[in-house]
Amino acid sequence: MAAHLGITIGEVRRQPVLLCVVGALSVEEVYPCLQFDEGGVRREVAFLARLLKRRVTDVEACDWLIRPRRRLDNRTPIAWLAADGDVDRVVRSLPAPSRPVPGEASLPGDVDEWKTAASPTRSPTAPWSSQPGAH
Repeated sequence: MAAHLGITIGEVRRQPVLLCVVGALSVEEVYPCLQFDEGGVRREVAFLARLLKRRVTDVEACDWLIRPRRRLDNRTPIAWLAADGDVDRVVRSLPAPSRPVPGEASLPGDVDEWKTAASPTRSPTAPWSSQPGAH
């Protein structure tokens, strides 16, 4: 892959626009082919990878890039941008962050601070209740 891009392996690893998948059984990093064309790194992926890497893992980013999106007329984000689709529409359809976004402080009420609600229970003689009951 480094030879295809005309750079060293060390330079490949430092590329901020390349999505890299590292698995438990992988000996080396894997760079999914969806991000390359005959000229090197696809411009659509280079643009989106910078945004995606701040929000989700590289695996989640690859999955998002190859799945058709309703907001993009059932096209993949890559196909939408390759057809000169509206960039803002793609940006608005970015996935929700799966990890803290760098530079953003956590706010009160974030998901990790939510209290777990009690599971509804039902006794044989009482109606449904959201309060735990004695059994």
